[in-house]
Amino acid sequence: MRTALLLVPALGLLACAGSPPPTAVPSAAAEGSSEDATSPAPGPAEAPVVTADGEGKGVPHPLVDDRAPDPARSLPRLSVKHVGLHVGGGDGSAGERKALLDALEAGQLRVLDCYRFVDQPALGGTFGVDLYVGARGGSPEVRALRHKLGGEGFEGCMVGALGRVSFGPQVRPIVVSYSLRFELSP
Repeated sequence: MRTALLLVPALGLLACAGSPPPTAVPSAAAEGSSEDATSPAPGPAEAPVVTADGEGKGVPHPLVDDRAPDPARSLPRLSVKHVGLHVGGGDGSAGERKALLDALEAGQLRVLDCYRFVDQPALGGTFGVDLYVGARGGSPEVRALRHKLGGEGFEGCMVGALGRVSFGPQVRPIVVSYSLRFELSP
């Protein structure tokens, strides 16, 4: 009986000797299994290919790009930085300034969207405005725009974006002189 058990593995090795080498691409039947027995383990110079399900199955994931980024084709990151805030008619407290900045930050995405109308977007730049806020708060009246960014539609977009900011109630009507800088970074 012992001899028969030793011959079975030997016969299996002889049968495999004449078969073609295993392939790295799984068959359609093996796709559903959690492990592909025909795929060789990656060697030291060979990295597994990441797929949508997180397993290395030889099919590249559509969002994985192993090439070095091309600076000529990548888009810069656009951000807005607060440059100045002066409140005319307010109480001057830190709480008042924080509440006003929080309201302005809530509308930041609309402001960023307006940058697409700028004539020379690669340069960045500053934008200033006066916002009249009534005692009941709500949307401000946009006054006195200050900028050199240019672009057809930019001012109208900024007036619309800042005009939709919702401020809380105030002790009395105030004028918020606000400045921001559009910054581009790689």
